[in-house]
Amino acid sequence: MSNEEQREEPTAISNSQQSFMPLEVTPDSSVPKTSAAWGWWDLLYGVLFEPTKAFRQITQRRLLGKALLVFLTVQVLSWYMNLVLAIEADSLSPWLTELPSSLAHDLPQLTANLTNLTGLTLMSGIIFSLLLWFLGAAIFNLSAEFFGGVSNGSGLLAGLGFAELPGILLLPVQYLVYVFGWGPSLLTVLSLGVGIWVAGLNVITVREATSLSTGRALLVFLLPGLILFGVLLFMLFAFLMILL
Repeated sequence: MSNEEQREEPTAISNSQQSFMPLEVTPDSSVPKTSAAWGWWDLLYGVLFEPTKAFRQITQRRLLGKALLVFLTVQVLSWYMNLVLAIEADSLSPWLTELPSSLAHDLPQLTANLTNLTGLTLMSGIIFSLLLWFLGAAIFNLSAEFFGGVSNGSGLLAGLGFAELPGILLLPVQYLVYVFGWGPSLLTVLSLGVGIWVAGLNVITVREATSLSTGRALLVFLLPGLILFGVLLFMLFAFLMILL
């Protein structure tokens, strides 16, 4: 064997070994790129103060378990606070006084029975809220696909759950308004502000979960309400036409 063949042989072996070396794995462009997983504090802080980064993390990693915990916490506390304040403020009494006179003598007992139904009312309200949560995610996902977005139902569900977080800030305000007898105008203004805040977080959720533009995400968020308004307007118009 000549010296030249001996020099070429290692090169051939190295080339054959190189062909069997594992290729470098490149990330799929269809898979969302996210940073390292966030902890609880990062998520809660991000939802309130850095929503774009937070909801990109939540929707792409589909944090359904944490979203369910946040959603249930906000809903349970909100429903419980509203029920307790309604009972303490005797909000049920005006409604009960409209009962027939045959039941007037049973008014104290009826009030006590309704008070005892607080647990049942609380459970019913939570179940209703859960149904609306799932239904909203399904409708937004379908609408986003119609406008060219990516289907991401679980990501939308997770994002919509975390979007309810600002609602928990109203609970101490409700309690203070009741204790100190402040006017309802303060609570109304704050409730409107929190409602707009939650709506904005929902739009960000749709945008980050489905890769739509902000304008299209806003349209997806408003579309169910616009359709419902149109249906109600049509029914009202039809009812008036029948009367005329």
